[in-house]
Amino acid sequence: MQEVGEYLQDVLQSNLSRTVNREAFARTAYNRYYYACYLYVKQELRKMNDQWVFRSHQNVPKVLMSHVSKEFMRMRDQAKSTGDKRFYGQINDAISSATEIASTLSTAFSIRIVADYKPEISVEFRGRNEIRLENISIATAREWFMNITSHMSLSQKELKNLVDGAG
Repeated sequence: MQEVGEYLQDVLQSNLSRTVNREAFARTAYNRYYYACYLYVKQELRKMNDQWVFRSHQNVPKVLMSHVSKEFMRMRDQAKSTGDKRFYGQINDAISSATEIASTLSTAFSIRIVADYKPEISVEFRGRNEIRLENISIATAREWFMNITSHMSLSQKELKNLVDGAG
């Protein structure tokens, strides 16, 4: 998905004046950037805990903030009570990451809704490299995936161990 979004953006920016339906290219790129993030987070959450599933895209940030962060906060309280500073720090990092991922996904979801369902809101073309939808630049959208994957900096195994150790 990320590659498709990047391709569309690159084609759009290199041929902006010649692209007949540049609005569609831009909207589709935003859509692909969102789906790259959504599918990655969905996959990673399922690996960590089968109970962290969701039926709608809109619920992913809620799952992260309610189930995942609450579980991490409970584990942080345990680490604090036992004096395990290393584990406490890891849990704080995980909570911060979950919050950042939820925030990024929430923004990406909102922009995807505009891109897909609100054609009355125009994409702004302010030159070859300045494309915006609802004040979010396409360059920012391109970075969503990297932002999310960097916040999944703890390995899958470490995150799973944190979750399994809490239960």
